Amino acid sequence: MERSWAVAAYGHAETHYNLLCVVPDARYLRLSLIDEKIYGAFREMFPGMNVDCITEDDIKSDQQKELWRSFCTKFEKIFGDYNFATLLRLDSARGYDEDNTCVGEFM
Repeated sequence: MERSWAVAAYGHAETHYNLLCVVPDARYLRLSLIDEKIYGAFREMFPGMNVDCITEDDIKSDQQKELWRSFCTKFEKIFGDYNFATLLRLDSARGYDEDNTCVGEFM
């Protein structure tokens, strides 16, 4: 099971990064029909979070885990695997590598 989620998470990360690399301006990239709704809910729950560079504490402290769980649960009926693990880049200006990646919840 552990290997299964890791393979799936890597596949999602690879697809996401490939999309980012081919789009001239990632601000216009749409990954779902409700991106604006997701972003609005994200900013409502995490108003001051700097998404350019995050730390593992931003998503893994006990308090943050509870907030993330609550955030993801809002979309459980829309996304089947709303709480599946995913690989996150800590610094959005860098690619996926061991030093710039942590595991978080997928949506």
